[in-house]
Amino acid sequence: MSISEQYFPEEPTAPVVKTDAIPGPQGVQAIKTLGEVFDTRCTYFVADYYKSKGNYIVDVDGNTYLDLYCQVASIPLGYNNPALIEAAKDPKTISNYVNRPALGNFAGNDFEEIQRELIKAAPKGQHLVWNALSGADANELAFKAVFYNYQAKKRGFNTPFSAEEESSYYLLLLLSLDLNQFIKWICQLSNGQRLNFQLINTH
Repeated sequence: MSISEQYFPEEPTAPVVKTDAIPGPQGVQAIKTLGEVFDTRCTYFVADYYKSKGNYIVDVDGNTYLDLYCQVASIPLGYNNPALIEAAKDPKTISNYVNRPALGNFAGNDFEEIQRELIKAAPKGQHLVWNALSGADANELAFKAVFYNYQAKKRGFNTPFSAEEESSYYLLLLLSLDLNQFIKWICQLSNGQRLNFQLINTH
């Protein structure tokens, strides 16, 4: 028995398309009414997450898709994963979801224990965890790591920050060769203002 079969005994065995078009009639209507309260220009179909299982996502018309997108790779462990559902019932999980702590400023009294559990899965030589909420956070942190490394190479890794560096921002550039990536980066970087980034589109 595979791991997937252990966690998702009711997972579909293949995609199923029930409608002539995607989205189907119920999906078209759902997008229309959703559009009254939400910008649906990027909506492909309306999903039924209660019926989605494992690697398969189901839409409101009952179409079942093998999901390779995985919510921008943020759900690699499958839809309605029973282990994650059980973990979500944990008082520590509930406390962090409900109270949404600014961990850098006001870490909770259970935060160290949570971090030490996470660090057990860390690659060899890594002893710190930086918590990110979304893919945009992860990408922003990756950009920062690249920029910090670039400046450290210029300065020398063991050289302290200069007075100028301590008191000002450095302007660094990300060069986009693709318009879609450019737009994505703009959206990601608009979420935070910790560093001064400028992005240049080549089109």
